[in-house]
Amino acid sequence: SDLVRKLAGNGIGIAICDHNVRDTLKLVHRAYLIQAGKVILEGTPEELLSDARARAAYLGENFSL
Repeated sequence: SDLVRKLAGNGIGIAICDHNVRDTLKLVHRAYLIQAGKVILEGTPEELLSDARARAAYLGENFSL
């Protein structure tokens, strides 16, 4: 996570593909939820956490950071 923050601080964007949603959302500024090979939603971690579609498709109703 320190490396990711350092790269971002230098204006370098990176892509993280990870199933550990909780840790990943704590680290990123923007995220994309992909289902069946298609982006179904994108936004800040806060936007994704509050989106009913994200909860239904991926996060679950009780998910929290």
